[in-house]
Amino acid sequence: MLKLSRTKAEIRKPRLPDGIRIYAISDIHGCADLLQQMFTVIDRDLTTIGSMRAIHVFLGDYIDRGPDSCRTIDLLIERGLKHESVFLKGNHEAFLFDVLRDPSGLQDWKQYGGLQTLASYGLQPSLNPDAAEQRKLIGQLASTIPPRQRHFFNNLRLRFG
Repeated sequence: MLKLSRTKAEIRKPRLPDGIRIYAISDIHGCADLLQQMFTVIDRDLTTIGSMRAIHVFLGDYIDRGPDSCRTIDLLIERGLKHESVFLKGNHEAFLFDVLRDPSGLQDWKQYGGLQTLASYGLQPSLNPDAAEQRKLIGQLASTIPPRQRHFFNNLRLRFG
């Protein structure tokens, strides 16, 4: 009989290649103020790593729930211009684009924080918008999202590595 189990000595923990530092952040959910605080912590750490290659990996769920999804996206875009960054698509970003294609999904998106995202783009939805208001709101959102943010959303990756 062939033995397939390995001893503890044979099992190696995954390691990054020498000279690489990864900063990973997930589930920002429109909390631009907390994201800015994390950038301050990371920037302080960057001063200590010498010539190491730093990669910022953002794991999705940038929008919804929190008060400032729009500003969060702007902060991420700016960060990506200054640092090697990877931006992954979370289910909240996927939901946003589902709703942009089919405004009837607004009712479901509300449960995930969609109303907060709409408000962060300056839109004021009612608590229970009818079908006509849903179409109008989503049309307004589509035209309100700045082109650079639209580009950001359209270029989110599904995986890294």
